[in-house]
Amino acid sequence: MQYKIEFTKQAAKEFLKLPASVRDTIIKKLKFLAADPGAINNNIKKLQGVEDCYRLRIGDYRVIYRIINLKVVIEIIKIGHRQDIYK
Repeated sequence: MQYKIEFTKQAAKEFLKLPASVRDTIIKKLKFLAADPGAINNNIKKLQGVEDCYRLRIGDYRVIYRIINLKVVIEIIKIGHRQDIYK
């Protein structure tokens, strides 16, 4: 089952500020994530202290997201460089 990817307003703004090559890489990784959110090779970790939030590592960038199984949606919460994403 293919999940639908949805961006919050903040994540969409952050995504558009990234360089085009980074955006392309993130889009490719999000397509793999949407196809199988539980795949081990997706470089995913569950975030501690936040319920149902995960991080996807893409080089020096991180995508923070939440899986909403009832709606079959992956909600992208935040996107940014690894130095800034957890602040």
